[in-house]
Amino acid sequence: LDSGFEERTFYRDGYVSSFQRIDSPENTNDWSVLSTAFDSAGAIIAEYISYDDGRYFQQNIRDGIVTSDSLRYPETGNPNALARVSNIYDDGMLVRKFGTYEDGRSYQDEFTDGVRDTRYWSDRGVDGSGGVKPWDLIVINYDLSTGKMAERSTYYDNGISKVETFVDGTRQTITQTDVDDVKS
Repeated sequence: LDSGFEERTFYRDGYVSSFQRIDSPENTNDWSVLSTAFDSAGAIIAEYISYDDGRYFQQNIRDGIVTSDSLRYPETGNPNALARVSNIYDDGMLVRKFGTYEDGRSYQDEFTDGVRDTRYWSDRGVDGSGGVKPWDLIVINYDLSTGKMAERSTYYDNGISKVETFVDGTRQTITQTDVDDVKS
């Protein structure tokens, strides 16, 4: 091609199963490979992008609508760096988002009508045996009308739990429970 791109078409059982565009030797884009996958009827079912910096993006498509996507980051050695972010959609509307950090911490957001209603933070570590923070799980519930925090429950590694309530984003109450009498 005159653009300097290399293009490849792959066939399966007589139909185009995927198509790739590979960046020019001059590396004129921030990506190295763009790929598209097709079903036997020719509909796009997935798209992939490999970036020059090591990131990798994938989205899955059904009936012309994105059902999920994921962005994977290259390892940096920084425990606070994101390793992966994934989204799940229902009829094109975001319903769930997942994120994982290099140190194994992760979060999951849940959405109602496109508005985040709950976030779960987990600190179970890379191998699941325990994380780097003094807590194991934090659950945050949001007020759907304002998007502000309504309640945050923190479950600590030592068995203590704490529930904080918020009104219009301002903390109102704190209730701490020490069922194992850790603090005595």
